[in-house]
Amino acid sequence: MMRRAETLRISLRNIPKKVWATVTASVILVTVCTVVTVFAVRQHRAKLIAAVPVETEAVAKTVTESITETETETETVSESVTESTTKTPPKPVGTTKPVEKEEETLPATPPKQPPVAKHKKLLNVPFIDQRQKYPTGCESVATVMTMRYFGMSISVESFIDNYLPQGRAPFKDETDQRFGDDPRKVFLGSPYSKYGWGCYAPVIVTAANKCIDHKKLEVKNITGTAFDTLCHTYIDKDIPVIVWATTDMQPLKPRKESHTWTILGTAEQFTWKSPMHCLVLVGYDDNSYYFNDSQRGKNFRYPKSDVLTAYSALGMQAVVIQPKKEEPTEPTSEEPTDPSETVSETEVTEPTVSGDENQNEENGEV
Repeated sequence: MMRRAETLRISLRNIPKKVWATVTASVILVTVCTVVTVFAVRQHRAKLIAAVPVETEAVAKTVTESITETETETETVSESVTESTTKTPPKPVGTTKPVEKEEETLPATPPKQPPVAKHKKLLNVPFIDQRQKYPTGCESVATVMTMRYFGMSISVESFIDNYLPQGRAPFKDETDQRFGDDPRKVFLGSPYSKYGWGCYAPVIVTAANKCIDHKKLEVKNITGTAFDTLCHTYIDKDIPVIVWATTDMQPLKPRKESHTWTILGTAEQFTWKSPMHCLVLVGYDDNSYYFNDSQRGKNFRYPKSDVLTAYSALGMQAVVIQPKKEEPTEPTSEEPTDPSETVSETEVTEPTVSGDENQNEENGEV
């Protein structure tokens, strides 16, 4: 052993200095590379730690330890990723708290939406508000809105002052008996006053017939027509309808003694239905009817059931102003003349004269 050690020392002494320099340089280079590699690894780990959402420095430190000990630790990032494939929520990185399995949640039921109207028809009828100038003039306002829809230039004042028949509102005489005019013939009181009463469909028919152009328009009292028929016969053909119902489609108020009177000049007793209101039917859908309600607004919507109840309570009164239908003319046919027949110069064919063809009919009153 001594010989070998002595021989090794002699051999090392005989190594040239250049070889020693080369070995030393190699050792230094390996050391530098090792240091650089360690530094790069640490930087990479720091970036990974920064990418993980942590709330405290302690959690960040635990994250570093968990990354370093991935081969020995049982709760690591790789394990949490593996567990995520089994629909278990990922374990917070660097914690030792057991992760509970998240219960599967069903998708939330969407809120119930109102039914979508399969069919909707709505006319663009000009709107007039009655509340400022005509507190009880709903019938006149509804009529003027309809006239303007057909291009007539007329004001509510002109219609009331020049065409609307007006009479006396109910009153008591010296014997304390109540009398009044017939609302089927005249408007009771004044539409300009909050103490006015109103009128029924025949009065509007009479007034409208005084101011429309009978060559272009016609007025019809269609009282008694079912509401669905009004929609399909007129609204579907772009014709609005004047209808009588109650204010806000509310139920009729109980009968009062003050609402019953004797019609002047007759022995007939008349009972007024309150709160009466007149509107323009302008459209409908599956669930509602739309009106130009002079006390509420344009295209105001009411539920169908409420409208049908209020419409029936006022006697299903309705009036329509519509374009006049042209009466078809029968074509005159001439029989072919037999060329073999000749007419002498003395024969004269006199034309036949027809009777008076006056077809100007007025609608009857209800």
